[in-house]
Amino acid sequence: MNKSKTKTENRRNLPRKFAYWFFFGLYALYAKIFYRIKKDNSVLKKYKRIPHIVLSNHGGVNDVMYLIKSAFPGVYTMVATLNMKRNGMLDFMLKLTRNVVWRRQFSMDIKCLRQLSEIAKNGGNIALFPEGRTSIAGRETLIQPSIVKLIKFLKLPVIGARMEGNYMAIPRWANAQRSGLVNVKFFELFTAEEVEKTDADEMYKKIVSEFKYDEYKTAYDNNRKYKGVLVAEGLQNVLYRCPGCQKDYVTATEDNKLYCKECGYSTIIDDYGRFSNPLTDAPTIPDWYDYEREVLKKEIGSKKDFSFTVEGTLQVSKAEDFNFTDKGKVTLSIDKNGIVCKNENIIFEQNIKQNPAVMFKDNQFIAFYDDENMYKIFPDNKQTIIKFDLICQLLNS
Repeated sequence: MNKSKTKTENRRNLPRKFAYWFFFGLYALYAKIFYRIKKDNSVLKKYKRIPHIVLSNHGGVNDVMYLIKSAFPGVYTMVATLNMKRNGMLDFMLKLTRNVVWRRQFSMDIKCLRQLSEIAKNGGNIALFPEGRTSIAGRETLIQPSIVKLIKFLKLPVIGARMEGNYMAIPRWANAQRSGLVNVKFFELFTAEEVEKTDADEMYKKIVSEFKYDEYKTAYDNNRKYKGVLVAEGLQNVLYRCPGCQKDYVTATEDNKLYCKECGYSTIIDDYGRFSNPLTDAPTIPDWYDYEREVLKKEIGSKKDFSFTVEGTLQVSKAEDFNFTDKGKVTLSIDKNGIVCKNENIIFEQNIKQNPAVMFKDNQFIAFYDDENMYKIFPDNKQTIIKFDLICQLLNS
């Protein structure tokens, strides 16, 4: 095989540099004008011509763009969950840049592994978020130990990217963005030699340690304010249980106010994301979220036959075409054995270990895959989504 043909085949697996620089260069300019992004990417100069992996924490919904902008003009293939794939302008742009490898969230995706292997062999850079999904309440989420297997499989040096303020700028539950600083710092995590020689458990502990964060504490301790409108709206879908009256699905929001419809508790969310009138059992948003987790943990532990059921409407699509069809009313149940979606018949069922956590959009749907299809369940009560996810996490812990 001649050299020119080999180079052409290698490039087929890598991003198109000029399309990448054009589209993301425009975004970098846009971000510079409209966002406050402070970056320290000096370590990337050392790896300018050395293929590598970037691992980043995943606090906010704009993290991919913050990362690309901060690493620009470096070219990266991003690993993204298939449920984020969309038609339209974004899909058109990504087909031109060819810088995304799609994977099924919380699952071993052989096709994804093969693509990443080819990119690594052909000298490309890879960027991914080991938490697998954005933070729910401003603290780190579970990192699967399989990330170490992937790193050792690819045999590339690893750069860490630590973001601060990315969650505060737009939490995943929020209806509007806030104005404030996003800080991105790159650092050396593992050299190629360390990837080869370091024990897997030791590598995993270091990754987990490096990506611990508390966005609300960081903002307050560093006097970083995040100003906006409607800053509480959407939060009721995360903080669904009132610690005051101990009841579920009684919280509501209006502009910057969170309140309980049952007992009358009310608080304002300030520019640090903190409560003006904190409850003893839940002085901050992540503490309130942890309180809900502890309540469920005790309930699950006290009941041998624990189960939880959500009623809603189902939409189904082939796994990768996103042409959803309405399938009517269903129930979605979870217990210690697994997850079952059914109407008069069982539509799908999965072992609980297939789902270490749940794919969801906070105020809309819960999603699942099987070998052929993607299923979206739109609960009648949107406040049950976070509760369902917490139960799934606890049954897997």
